[in-house]
Amino acid sequence: MAAESKTSTFVLSAHGEMAARVRALDAAGTPLGPSSTWPPALRVALDICLNSTFPTAIYWGQDLILLYNDAWRAIPAEKHPWAFGRPAREVWSDIWHIVGPQLASVMQRGEGVALYDQMLPMLRGGAVCETYWDYSFTPIRDEHGAVLGVLNQGHETTGRVLSQRNRETELARFQALFEQAPIPTALLQGPEHVYAMANEAYLRLIGRRDILHKPVVEALPEIIEQGFGDVLDRAYRKGESYVARATPIMLRRDPMQPEEERVLDFVVQPLKDAAGGVIGVFVQAMDVTERARAEAALRASEHNLRKLNEHLETLVADRTSELSDAIKTLQALVNRMRTTLQTSFIFQGYVDPTGKLLEANAESLAAIEAQAEDVIGRYFWDTPWFTATPGMPAAVRQALMRVVRGEAFRSRVDIVLPGGVRTFDFSMRPVKDEQGEVIGIVAEAVDLTRLMQAEERLRQSQKMEAIGQLTGGIAHDFNNLLTGIIGSLDMMQRRVAQGHYDRLETYAKAALASANRAAALTHRLLAFARRQPLDPKPVDANALIGEMQDMLRRTLGERIRLNVLAAGALWLTRCDPNQLDSAILNLAINARDAMPNGGTITIETSNVEVRESDEVQVSPGEYVCIRVQDTGSGMSADVIAKAFDPFFTTKPLGQGTGLGLSMTYGFVRQSGGDITIKSTVGEGTDIRLYLPRFTGEPVRAEPSGAETGRYRTLGHRTVLVVEDDEVVRRLIVEMLAELGFAVIEARDGEAGMEALLSDRRIDLLITDVGLPKLNGRRMVELAKEHRPRLRTLYITGYAQADATMEDLGPRAALVTKPFPMEVLAQRIQEMMSS
Repeated sequence: MAAESKTSTFVLSAHGEMAARVRALDAAGTPLGPSSTWPPALRVALDICLNSTFPTAIYWGQDLILLYNDAWRAIPAEKHPWAFGRPAREVWSDIWHIVGPQLASVMQRGEGVALYDQMLPMLRGGAVCETYWDYSFTPIRDEHGAVLGVLNQGHETTGRVLSQRNRETELARFQALFEQAPIPTALLQGPEHVYAMANEAYLRLIGRRDILHKPVVEALPEIIEQGFGDVLDRAYRKGESYVARATPIMLRRDPMQPEEERVLDFVVQPLKDAAGGVIGVFVQAMDVTERARAEAALRASEHNLRKLNEHLETLVADRTSELSDAIKTLQALVNRMRTTLQTSFIFQGYVDPTGKLLEANAESLAAIEAQAEDVIGRYFWDTPWFTATPGMPAAVRQALMRVVRGEAFRSRVDIVLPGGVRTFDFSMRPVKDEQGEVIGIVAEAVDLTRLMQAEERLRQSQKMEAIGQLTGGIAHDFNNLLTGIIGSLDMMQRRVAQGHYDRLETYAKAALASANRAAALTHRLLAFARRQPLDPKPVDANALIGEMQDMLRRTLGERIRLNVLAAGALWLTRCDPNQLDSAILNLAINARDAMPNGGTITIETSNVEVRESDEVQVSPGEYVCIRVQDTGSGMSADVIAKAFDPFFTTKPLGQGTGLGLSMTYGFVRQSGGDITIKSTVGEGTDIRLYLPRFTGEPVRAEPSGAETGRYRTLGHRTVLVVEDDEVVRRLIVEMLAELGFAVIEARDGEAGMEALLSDRRIDLLITDVGLPKLNGRRMVELAKEHRPRLRTLYITGYAQADATMEDLGPRAALVTKPFPMEVLAQRIQEMMSS
């Protein structure tokens, strides 16, 4: 019987391509031999293989000759049908280092193996591809138990493995985004509203209490007491969303302190499963307490003109994360997190580490009038948010490269958008995985334009309030000065009419002295009222305070006694004298307001040496100290702690903006110094300004024309004078003639323009800024093409002059009216010799 079985004909019961190939196989020249000699084990295995609908193959003999069924044809891909009947080592040369040892183990040990999601780097289409497989190797034995071959069954899992990997990567990205988001966010679970997740910002908001896995009623009982439990119940039971803006909420952020009121914008959003059932509640909040205080101060200062809160950005988001037993699939979580991004009211985007934009929310797209497909996939710096602003793309690219290295970036920027120039608080933060590697970048921008405009109006309002308090004293001073000028000129006229010339010089000096005092008073008032900072100069604080005394006494009133204690040999300091004027005046007015029934204000100067142990927040060294002390009502420790905060004030509604001390603090810190406050309630307040010592030489005042007696001749050149005031123009022309210049006169901008466009020689242009018909600055710009190297000296008496005459260039200068003729002559000499 055994001999008959070895030579009997092998009849296949299977059909199909591979059954046909088995029948046609010429195996005489292979280890298989003719089919009539095939052993029963091979025949049975082959019959099972060819009749199976599952991908099945046989590796037979010591050479592991490959035979397989129709379902297995897709596995060798382009190697089919070449692979059929060939040794496994030849067929799988690309992965033999993996499957070879596995097959050898089965053949030698007779034990099967099963592998799942095994990675095999297979050669496909001429390239090595990363593929994944579930497969098994089972030994094929003969009737004596000897292993003659291997039965292989399996299928490819590459698509599922890569899909799972992509979902896990995206989930990790959004989980990191949730944890690192700057907006306080939490997820509640179940009808008891148990905290399932809460990010770092949320924990900071509530005082870092232990809330996870606790119901809200236990974690934040004060919230339930204020009625917000009903909001959560409606969200969970009825699926109702809830959005609140600028809502006062009492929070116990410190267990040792009483509850603290915070003003919050927040959203409560039910989370639903695929069937529409509520599975949890998403809560997101933003602490807008400081903004609410700023808005309240603005309303008080401008008598309720309108609320800033109408246009300030409210961060309402709908960010979700994986809930342990509630979210059914990873993809559902990703979709909810993307929805959260799209509902935010600030500009938000997500950038990959190469700089390409992956996500952008609706608010940011609306600002550039674009759709997502217009910007997604582009480099972040090369998008319409930045390309219209000169220099911004390069700056953003440089900053983004720093963020890729793990640094956070934040800056205030001015951006040109379709709606105009807007100011943003722009930030980029790295998103890191568990290993600390940067896997993305969160970009956010909060529009500060309206808030900055409101703050600017408040600052100017505060300055104008102080100027109003000065008006009475200023008017009195000007009347005295004008009396001296008019009286002296009248006496000169009388003496000339009488033919007496002996006292003319005395009256002239008296008139000039009064005029110079009036000019100094005007400049001080304009410098205090203007918006832009002034240039720092060496300052003698004793002299500056001495000049202010008359103005201070009139401002403070009769009930206030002013003592000035000037230190001998006081050091110089270098700061903006006009800002120091304003600071001392603000401190004096604050001290006066603290003494409604009268009292004493002492202004004292001294030289001090600051050491490391002192409470002054400056580097050790030598400083000039200006002390302003009063005997008023004093301040509590809580008030002192907030005294330098913008918009903080203890004055009644409408009597203060809360910017005086804030502006003084900013000026002193920018000058390299510090300011301290010591106060006792009921006894008074002691405020000290510390300004760094300046070791250079003081700036000497230039002698006036009356002191020098004559002007120095500067040479024979031609000057064009454009001035609409006849008296001023005549004086300048006469002075220029005395200096030896040829002079061309023009009474307005159009006449000046005509002279500039002519072929006449003009070495210097002296022009008023505020000319009729065509202002001086515009006239020079129009003539620049015809006279590109023209020297220009601008003269003006407007308060806004400095603000409008920035960046004059190297061939232009500015002189402010009124000015002595010698000052004008000196400036002309400097320009003509440069």
